[in-house]
Amino acid sequence: MIIRIAICDDIQEICWELRDVLRKIENEYQYEFEIKVFYSIKELNKTFYKNDIDFDVIFLDIEFPETMNGIFFGNRIRNEFFKENIKIVYISGFEKYGRDLFEVRPFNFLIKPITYSKAEKTIKDIIKVITKQNSPFEYTVEGKKYVVDLYKILYFESHARRIKACLKTSP
Repeated sequence: MIIRIAICDDIQEICWELRDVLRKIENEYQYEFEIKVFYSIKELNKTFYKNDIDFDVIFLDIEFPETMNGIFFGNRIRNEFFKENIKIVYISGFEKYGRDLFEVRPFNFLIKPITYSKAEKTIKDIIKVITKQNSPFEYTVEGKKYVVDLYKILYFESHARRIKACLKTSP
């Protein structure tokens, strides 16, 4: 399975360091990563508008010299592009943003500099979640088997000993 990763930070050295750490993790655990680096939110935004790549993970800085910051763009990913499955990992040199991120529902928040151990734990956790999301959910109704992708299930509802699965619809 290929994990598609975007790194977006306006400081090139941070992007390179994170890319190198991810490459080490990829080699150590025999993962397969496709990594794209963006030095501005404008670049990353264009990729979303073109619908070029559907990323699995985005390592996203919060502060940019542009008008749009990482938190605003994270909200855009969730609410405008309807990309709930993307795991957003915010990266910042400042801890003060922790509370501002709840609305975006990020997977993690890492304080710079990003060490191998921080990135390793985050990537391993993401791969566990992605593997589970891509697995099928099987159920039986009146003796007939049905299968639905687990990531499409929003929640289950129980009423009078009957269970209803509420699924995502495409935007």
